[in-house]
This record gives sequence, C-alpha cells and structure tokens, in this order.
Amino acid sequence: MIRHTSRAIIIEGNKVLLQKREDFRIWEFPGGMVDQGETYAEAAVREAKEETGLTVKIVRHIADIDQTQRNTILHIYECCVIGGKIIKQGDETVDVRWFSMQNLPRYRTPSTDKYLQISLANHPEPIYETTTYPFSLLLAYNIAISLRNLRNRYLR
Repeated sequence: MIRHTSRAIIIEGNKVLLQKREDFRIWEFPGGMVDQGETYAEAAVREAKEETGLTVKIVRHIADIDQTQRNTILHIYECCVIGGKIIKQGDETVDVRWFSMQNLPRYRTPSTDKYLQISLANHPEPIYETTTYPFSLLLAYNIAISLRNLRNRYLR
C-alpha cells in the first residue's frame, strides 16, 4: 500500500521557515501523512498549522517525489503565511524559526536543500521524480522510526 505525505515550504522574502523535529532534533520543512479524505494540499496546510502554529495558503504545487523504497509519495507545496503565531514547541516540534536561504541550520534533513532548490527553480509545472536511497540510510531511518514509535508507545 502506497502512503502519501505532504510538505509545506513556507517562504517569506529571502527567508524560509523550518521546524526542528521533536523525535530526531533535526530541522526540516513541516509536513506529514495525508489523512483519509484529505487532499495532498489540505494535508500540507494542516501539517504546517499543527507543527508551526501558522496558517498558510498554497502558492503552488512544486513536486511529487516517488520514494518507492519506502512505499511513499511525497507531495511538496510552496506556501505563504496568512495568519497564526509561531509555536516553539508542540507534540512533534521543539523549535520553529525563519532562516535566511543563504544561512540554513547545520543539522537539517538531507532533502531540505534539494526541495528548496526545486522550489526556487520555479518550474512551470510540478516536477515528478523517483528517489532511491542507499541501503544503509534506509536501514538507519527504519531503526530510528521504530525506536521513536516504541518510545512514544511507552510515554502514553
């Protein structure tokens, strides 16, 4: 079964908003799983609100990334802020900050730069690509997710 996730790249002038994940303590664009009955764009807007406190609107659909090895398709949207107030902490977030595009934080997901570059390229249509990962990266990711889920189960 293929899962769908959405990400919101929130840009304001020369700055981009990133959230620091609670589980891995690494910076990335807000996003997550698409809920049943929800469009990919609606998921990006909802996840942005849940993880940053900001209300955003979709500016454009940037890309669909087929992550075949993970049975996931990632839908990426460029967004702008239309309201709300930044939250610094939440269930999935330990910090939210605006960063200059020339001075992104050191500890960020490997795909952050790639997705930002795709956004800034201003392609006339959303791009579609398939991403493959080295086995060692997939293994490390799956172990980290399993440990996070185990921790969360015991913290409830």
